[in-house]
Amino acid sequence: MHMTTQTKNYSEILIIISALFMLAFAFQGSRGIYSPDEGFYVCIAQAMVDTGDYLTPRLQYEPWLDKPPLSLWGSAAGLWLLGHNEWGARLFHALCYILTTGLVFLLGQSMYSKREGLLAGVIYATMLFPFTAANIVTPDTPLALWTTASFFCFWKSVEPDARHVGFWKLLLCAAFGLGFLTKGPAALIPSGVMFFYLIIQRRALRWFLTWWAIPGFVLFCAIGLSWYAYIANEFPGALAYFWDNQVVGRTVSAKYDRNTELYEIFIYLPVILGGTLPWSLAWWPALWRNRKDLFDRAIWRKRLSIPANLLLTLWITISILVLCLASSRLPLYALPIFPAFAITASRLRLFQSSNNAWRGNQLHFSLRGVCYLTFWIIFLLGFKWYMAYCVPSERDMRALYTLIQSHLPNETYEIIAVKDHLEGLGFYDQSLVERVTTKERPYPFYILPEHITEEIQGLQSSNYAHVFILDKERRAKTLRTLLKTADISYQETKLTYDRHLFVCKPSRKDHHVVRLAVLGDTGKGKGRSRHISVVSAMRLVYGAKSFDDGILMLGDNLFSGEADIGNPTAVARREFEKPFASLLKTGVPFYAVLGNHDYMYGLQSFELTYPLFHMQDRRYYTKTFGDGLVEVFFLDSNSFYGDKPEPDPDQINWLEQVMGESQSAWKIIALHHPLYSTARDSPLNMGIRQKLESLFQKHNVSLVLQGHNHIYERLAPIKGIHYITAGSGGSVDYGGLSSNASQRITGNDQIEVFLILEFDSKICRLTAYNSLAQVIDKKTIE
Repeated sequence: MHMTTQTKNYSEILIIISALFMLAFAFQGSRGIYSPDEGFYVCIAQAMVDTGDYLTPRLQYEPWLDKPPLSLWGSAAGLWLLGHNEWGARLFHALCYILTTGLVFLLGQSMYSKREGLLAGVIYATMLFPFTAANIVTPDTPLALWTTASFFCFWKSVEPDARHVGFWKLLLCAAFGLGFLTKGPAALIPSGVMFFYLIIQRRALRWFLTWWAIPGFVLFCAIGLSWYAYIANEFPGALAYFWDNQVVGRTVSAKYDRNTELYEIFIYLPVILGGTLPWSLAWWPALWRNRKDLFDRAIWRKRLSIPANLLLTLWITISILVLCLASSRLPLYALPIFPAFAITASRLRLFQSSNNAWRGNQLHFSLRGVCYLTFWIIFLLGFKWYMAYCVPSERDMRALYTLIQSHLPNETYEIIAVKDHLEGLGFYDQSLVERVTTKERPYPFYILPEHITEEIQGLQSSNYAHVFILDKERRAKTLRTLLKTADISYQETKLTYDRHLFVCKPSRKDHHVVRLAVLGDTGKGKGRSRHISVVSAMRLVYGAKSFDDGILMLGDNLFSGEADIGNPTAVARREFEKPFASLLKTGVPFYAVLGNHDYMYGLQSFELTYPLFHMQDRRYYTKTFGDGLVEVFFLDSNSFYGDKPEPDPDQINWLEQVMGESQSAWKIIALHHPLYSTARDSPLNMGIRQKLESLFQKHNVSLVLQGHNHIYERLAPIKGIHYITAGSGGSVDYGGLSSNASQRITGNDQIEVFLILEFDSKICRLTAYNSLAQVIDKKTIE
């Protein structure tokens, strides 16, 4: 008999677990990616997988610092495991939903009994709001997991006859850290609940003043704050942005415009009443039966004298109060309260059976209750299927991409969303998807979107097509006017949901004949976050200025160590092909010179024949651009560098010959070691400088591009020649510039930099950009 009962119990648990997994995973990847929220998070996660940089969230190549990365890491893991599809994008959230349900069971069991715990888990899993939220890629479902984990750890540290208290307190700090790494300060709302609980219980000092406090605080900081510290060090102004965006902007400021009016606190009423369905329907009979007790102070005092009841009450009331008082209010913010609702509901004896035959199930449900629950689970699965296959939505980016695919040009193009969040299109289309605004004061992202007039201006000099997507006829009318004023031809298509599609062919009216990008010492980045930031900024600038003529690399292209000996292909893949993939796929060619690190561990022989560097087994060579308008002389400065009495006579003779034969209007030198520099590192010896400089003067060299020193500087012309060091393409030497340098016009030793050079027959326009795609230097050279 005992074995029969035990087998029955196991069968019931297996059925419940199977139902939970069905709720979590059924049709989870069937629906397309919805914008804006899913478009943000999924595309950022995919960028992490593509670039290998999991520290800096990037949305369409721009740093996106609105949320910390833990939930993004989860989505990225799903995409890495299951591939580039919606199933992979939502896998992590389904797992968080399952784990939260398990923690609700454990917490309910620890607070009351196994029956209440099991029922609480079933209630949470089948509530409409947690179920729906688990199918949407936002940080809220992972945050609900860490919130529930923090309450479980806290309860285990304060429950009657608690054991291993210090261990649970340390786990509590870890849970807070993981929550903070998921959604920032919002994860600390439970700490207020716990503090009030300890005050009421008169245990605050005794609970805090123990050995675990310091290691617990260190553990929280290591998990929760380390990423913030890293980003604050990487990006100027990031710390101030975090404070504004995640603290002031969410609590007292109305600048983020998220239901800030006082009456909008009622946004949470339908969320709670509707989100707790179907169980909220059963609350009312229970409340009616106990209506006299609701206003009985003695009964409340008795109930709240039970620690578990007190903690649940504070969890619900204080959390709702904080959400209502905050200036930023969205429905999903209430999700971390729902575990408390589920455990509270488990105490109401819902669908309890008086029949001994049905009381044997572990939920103690009546036959009617079992039938209701089964029907509701089928309804939820049907609802998920219906939303995936039968309900069209203007927010579905997969459907939008399918609609516009036949209208997209066959050449390279960029998608421009006018005042609409269509970033999710980037999950289906590998082209750049950029959002522009029509407002003078747009939503305050860390990187503000361009104004539409700036985009139109850039389109005039672009060499590839632009596809504008916008809604509302009045916006379409404005765009028509702007395009006609700029003399840009377009083809317009009317889409569903009052959307309009404008395809603008490249005007090719740019008077600049040659456009080149320049960066040096990229191997120093080794594919790390800053390196990828430079490449991402270059890709953004490429969107406005197509430097199809090429990218000049000033040496130290690859960095290797002893572990890389014999496998230069892996080094090139790690340090060049993967981080530069977004530019390589556009077809822009790279032209390299050798630096001192390229000679280490035999890399130079590999690089000389590496097809993507276009050196063709030549240490020094020339390349003309724009039908001979510009000629770049690529030198191997390694044979000049140091204390050498005779500086590579073959190369010197070759250089004098090819420069003498050159008919180009612009003669440019590209080499690794600088002839002139105000960096702290020493440049060439005077003899070599004089030898090369005399050749440069003799043959009217206009510009010398140098690397080696990991800084950016532009010097005043020396004997008529402009010297520019651009060696911070992979990393920067902080403080690498000398403090007193009269030759230097401008310099930067704080952030990575790359150059864009635009030539016509008379002038060269030089623009230096940092890794945030911000202009830090501009110069016109005649």
